[in-house]
Amino acid sequence: MAVHLFVLAKFRPSTPPAAKAAALRTARALLAAAPALPGICIARAAAGPPLDARGGRGYEFGLTVEFADRAAYMAYIPHPHHLLVAAFVAGFSDGTPLCYQIDTDGDGEVGMGMGMGTGAGTGAGAGRAKVERETLSKL
Repeated sequence: MAVHLFVLAKFRPSTPPAAKAAALRTARALLAAAPALPGICIARAAAGPPLDARGGRGYEFGLTVEFADRAAYMAYIPHPHHLLVAAFVAGFSDGTPLCYQIDTDGDGEVGMGMGMGTGAGTGAGAGRAKVERETLSKL
């Protein structure tokens, strides 16, 4: 089982191409450093522009992170590294970045303990879900 996180962002219209390229380089460096930090369990991470901008709907920046499981993903949400990356992306974004997660275990459960289910605020995952919603709302 793995959890995949996807973040898409639009640069502000006034952002010059050199600044966009620098943002991608910085994001890649931040993601590359993550596995060496205590408390982070990331299997893979990448950042880049869309391969075909015609289908990108204005999003020019994307990053993806693969976590071994939900526990690793939930542990990352309040981690200082995540807060740093989130603040960095928010700093150049035109509007709120799109943040989307999928759980590849195929069990058909949606949002269980991840703040996306209909029973938010109840059950064992409610505290984690609240932390995630609060953290993601800052993006």
